[in-house]
Amino acid sequence: MKRIYILILSALLLSSCDFFYKTIEYKGEIEQEQLVLTANLEAGKTPRIFLNSSKFFADAKQEPIPSASTPNSDSAYWTGVQRNWVTDAVVEMQINNGEWQMLTCVPDTIFYYNDNNYTLWNQLAYSYRNDYVFQPGDSVRIRASHPNFPNQAAAAQLIPHFAGSEVYNKKFSKAKWNINFFECDVFMPPYMGSEGTILNFVEYAYWRNHITSIYAGYDENSQPVYKDTLYDEYGITSYIYSRGLGFEKYENVNCSVSSGYWGARSNGLYHNVNTYGTEVSFPIKACYHPYTNNENRSYTITDSIVVEVKVVSQDYYRNVASMFAGDYYYNSVPDFWQSDSDSEFEDMTDIIEEIQDAFNELGNLEGIQVFSNVIGGFGHVTASATERIVVVPENN
Repeated sequence: MKRIYILILSALLLSSCDFFYKTIEYKGEIEQEQLVLTANLEAGKTPRIFLNSSKFFADAKQEPIPSASTPNSDSAYWTGVQRNWVTDAVVEMQINNGEWQMLTCVPDTIFYYNDNNYTLWNQLAYSYRNDYVFQPGDSVRIRASHPNFPNQAAAAQLIPHFAGSEVYNKKFSKAKWNINFFECDVFMPPYMGSEGTILNFVEYAYWRNHITSIYAGYDENSQPVYKDTLYDEYGITSYIYSRGLGFEKYENVNCSVSSGYWGARSNGLYHNVNTYGTEVSFPIKACYHPYTNNENRSYTITDSIVVEVKVVSQDYYRNVASMFAGDYYYNSVPDFWQSDSDSEFEDMTDIIEEIQDAFNELGNLEGIQVFSNVIGGFGHVTASATERIVVVPENN
């Protein structure tokens, strides 16, 4: 009952505030379009650099977006803010102060997931590429120019070294709510790369729902009827956890849960690289969907679990942190170690905090500056080095 009283009282208070309905006129100037340069430069991979033009926020309206699989279709694959791709620019790259290399624009595909990583869709895109494979320690400069834009856009990154991780003590265990854990210990030697780089642990569990029949109502005897069919649904579960005081330093992106654990969704957990001079260990728990069978009409199976151990540049982290600060990303994760009594108390606390957050937001409408490290334009160019652990659950 207390919860109901709080909600009713809050509704009365909020409805009595006239400032909720005040119109604020924007009187700013529309700036000239500039180049937007974005890329993540990955050790062991070739460049993939995206270039488009900026948009005035009032003109960035929702519109049909063609998919890469049906680029010429009259029906849009999804609706969002269309990017103005720049496909005829001069884009060059310099490695370790060597000669500038030309890159070529080619069709590409960008993949998206919803907030729970269950739904995948794609967008037709264009990227600039060449055949150079980035090496750890490479110093990379990128510049892009076009006669329709006043400035050259430029950025630089240092490619990180790999973490050198090794995995021990692999096992599978049951969590809660029809979710299981893949557990392991990730050992790392002292990091040999440059200072300032950051560790990032990410998990993707790829599941498949194989359906052989679907419910089609009742017959004349009130018995359920099932229609034969055959198709697969695909999705991704992405929750990863670990313990340790070092995760607290990145509490603006890591989510604190019970029993000293820190959790994350698909953006992953952040931690300093190993600068202790000796080997360190990180206990990892990664969620996945266990095998389930629905009376021979369908079954759900996790095909594989991928744990990524990344070393990322400071600019990579700054970009992610700014997206969290601007509420473009969020990191709500299940708390598997919370007791039922704690849950009941925290439900009430969450309501009060949400009301307070609403008032705080009204008094701070200035917004968040999203990170950009591009000179002469907008965007972010980052760098990373990724090692992957791939396992198949035992119950498959």
